[in-house]
Amino acid sequence: MPSHERSRRRDDGLRTTDRLARRPGWAFACWLFVLVAIGVVQIVRLQWFDAAVFFGAAPVATLTATGHLSARGSSHRMPLPALSAAAAVLGAILCFLPRHGVLMQVVVIAIGAIAALVAASGRAVTRPDRPTTFSPGIRRLALAWAVIIVLGCVWELIQFILGLVQPDAAWFALSDLLDPLAGTVPGKILVVAAWLAGGVWLLRRGGRR
Repeated sequence: MPSHERSRRRDDGLRTTDRLARRPGWAFACWLFVLVAIGVVQIVRLQWFDAAVFFGAAPVATLTATGHLSARGSSHRMPLPALSAAAAVLGAILCFLPRHGVLMQVVVIAIGAIAALVAASGRAVTRPDRPTTFSPGIRRLALAWAVIIVLGCVWELIQFILGLVQPDAAWFALSDLLDPLAGTVPGKILVVAAWLAGGVWLLRRGGRR
């Protein structure tokens, strides 16, 4: 058997073993439930595009977690300065666009699509040859923020349900409470910067597992 054929079969065997070893745990099940639950809520809200995004993300996340859809290795790395510069340019564009306008929606969708392609290529990962590891302190911090975010989502859902039950009453979602802040120039810059910085961090820290 030629050497290249043996090498190919060995690589295929390693990939198969890696997929079998990667079994999604309870943490992934929780995130999958969140995606599906948000998709269901978007259907109730008659937001079909949002529902399609979340329901589409669920199988992609499942394939990624089970190893059937993994980042492709690339020798061309995307350094942090390049990512930061791109994020700064996109952030400046967003800050000059009217809120809730069609142009802002198009740019946000484009940013999400580009980020998905970059994540799939694996070029922005800091250490593509090693899994991402977190210290116990970072894990506790992540758990605390996860609890806060889940409580915020529950608040949003409760306000939405109450709005359906009593449409004449005043119910305030978190987005309504934060709208005055985001409506100011400093607030808009802060929200855009936090959103893009979080995206860059995820692209850099999300190592291949």
